[in-house]
Amino acid sequence: MPFHGFVTELPLVLLLGAAVSGPMYLFLRSSFAARRAADAAHTAEMKAGISPAAEPRKTISPFAVVALGVFLPAMALSLFSIISRVNYACWLGWKCDGVIVEVTRDKPNHAAPMVIVNTAGDTERFVQVDDDFWASAKPGQRLKKDAGSPMAWLDGRKVRMVPRQVGWWNEPK
Repeated sequence: MPFHGFVTELPLVLLLGAAVSGPMYLFLRSSFAARRAADAAHTAEMKAGISPAAEPRKTISPFAVVALGVFLPAMALSLFSIISRVNYACWLGWKCDGVIVEVTRDKPNHAAPMVIVNTAGDTERFVQVDDDFWASAKPGQRLKKDAGSPMAWLDGRKVRMVPRQVGWWNEPK
């Protein structure tokens, strides 16, 4: 699902926050409760004059282990998907209307395809453009792209400038 603005992203962020914070709260609550119970038993033995065999061992309840087992994968999946969505939203936000100055690869960014466009005296760099677009773009061609669309106009021809969003196993969405 591509980024469509604040109205669609806010419920997703709230749902993600609830999904992640619930198991974490239960994990912390159960582990602290188990520790307090062990400390209370140790203190009671000391007050009664019974010499405990050893310091109370730190215990974690089985529920806490299950909650942590849910929390960590949920956190990893949610962070990867949010980072991917924010990255795609940034690509959709590209906007330009000018002439292509250079078609090259960005050396610091793993040789990602890059187009440099001169727009009204300013030079803008667009890194990680679509491979087919990059192959067909030539210096001197006119490029116009509106924000919010993956498509651009290259010398009057409609082409895809923003790469397709891919899923978990590199399949297109």
